[in-house]
Amino acid sequence: MEEKLYFKPEHYGQKNDNKPKEKSEKKNRRIPKLLGFLLLIVIIVLIIIWLLRGKTTVSGRYPENVKTESLTCVSTELTPEKLSGADAKDKEVKINAIFRDVEELKSISLTYTLNYASSDEAYGYEAKSHAEFNKSLSASGYSVSKFKNKFARYDSDLIISLFAEKNELDQIAAPYFMLSVDKDGSIPGNISEYKKNYEAQGFSCESSIDK
Repeated sequence: MEEKLYFKPEHYGQKNDNKPKEKSEKKNRRIPKLLGFLLLIVIIVLIIIWLLRGKTTVSGRYPENVKTESLTCVSTELTPEKLSGADAKDKEVKINAIFRDVEELKSISLTYTLNYASSDEAYGYEAKSHAEFNKSLSASGYSVSKFKNKFARYDSDLIISLFAEKNELDQIAAPYFMLSVDKDGSIPGNISEYKKNYEAQGFSCESSIDK
């Protein structure tokens, strides 16, 4: 009778523990990668925040302690020195000044409204007054775009507007905004001084601190 020999594999009947070990090792390798990726994201976000924050400087009083005040002065009789109102039926000059608190001027504007008998008359004066104003600017050493000047016509109305920041306003610029200058060349400082200056000329003035 033929004898059959059977050989068992070396690890026959033993459980294969390699697969769980391999999975564990792969999992352990993923954790540092994940942490590194999260750290990179955090760094990128911090860099973006730093770039977007801008530069902030604080001087003087805190912004929450500073209030904006305003002054409005109106006249239907006065004529701006630098802008004539020839042949206009009605005219109105309005000054609007904005102050940082009550002590410091921020900006000032002048609006001169002229009403004519017809739109053709307003059109003719628009061209004439614009040319004369440009000559005045040139004589003062300014460019024709100084004070953001605008000449706008609406039917029979001609509206001329000027605007200046505080740093633009000196003894040469003051007459363009109908400000009287002292003998020493100084101009008003606070809101009360501006109001007195305009009222002395015949303007009717009202400020936010009067309310």
